Amino acid sequence: MLATILQDFAELMKTRVLEITAEFEKNLDFGALEKAITQELAILGAALQKALLTALLENAVFLSHLRVYAGKAGLRFKEYRRITVTLSNGQRIAIKSPYFVKAKPHRRCKKRGPNGTGAHCGLKVLGFWGQVSPGLLSDALQTALWCPSYEVAARGINSTSHYAGCKDLTALVSVCRRLG
Repeated sequence: MLATILQDFAELMKTRVLEITAEFEKNLDFGALEKAITQELAILGAALQKALLTALLENAVFLSHLRVYAGKAGLRFKEYRRITVTLSNGQRIAIKSPYFVKAKPHRRCKKRGPNGTGAHCGLKVLGFWGQVSPGLLSDALQTALWCPSYEVAARGINSTSHYAGCKDLTALVSVCRRLG
């Protein structure tokens, strides 16, 4: 799995490096060269993180530990659901995550409960909050603490990870405030 990702990246980079080099020789813009190389490495990082995260979340032993953890919170495993998470480099990846719902008491009549009563316990255990990786969450909160406003903080985060607008950052901080 990891070998194929690296091999595919090497094949892609053979042509991409030629394009980047030709553009650099034409424009003599080192900033554009840095940005292009950083962007390609971010794509590789996202592919590697997606592969490792998927392998862990689909591991039977990890799922059995999650079932015990979720059972203590009154949740039961329902299914794997596709979810999109944002990594610290700003890349968004779609993964299948184990989804847990409230364990219902045994009743005779089945009553449909409210939506939104489930949780992605695997991501929670790994430190994801609000579909955001722990690295991006840390960067966002530190930037929000040190900047005079959320708008300034959002501009600072966008310059490094291309993630958050002011509303996203405000929501992320309020979620962290409520939960922790």
